[in-house]
Amino acid sequence: MVGDFLSFNDIISTLSQQGHRISYTQVPQEVFANFFPGADAIGETLGYYEAFTYLGPHSHDDKIAIANEVAGMMPTNFASWARENFKLEVASVA
Repeated sequence: MVGDFLSFNDIISTLSQQGHRISYTQVPQEVFANFFPGADAIGETLGYYEAFTYLGPHSHDDKIAIANEVAGMMPTNFASWARENFKLEVASVA
């Protein structure tokens, strides 16, 4: 379970520090809304998450403590999770 609240830039920075070569381009919600049927609803949801996180407004209050209590463990930070679960593939030399 990951417990960080990170922006896309924070995620990219963390992964870059671990040797990954990743970039992203944020697409404006009004542009994304025209990509495919239903994209407007997904864009609204992603916009909500960007503004409030998936826990909603005031998520840095008691909701996080309650979520940790329900989970029965403290979440790890993203950098630690990525180090264990988002590993670079090493090319073999033949």
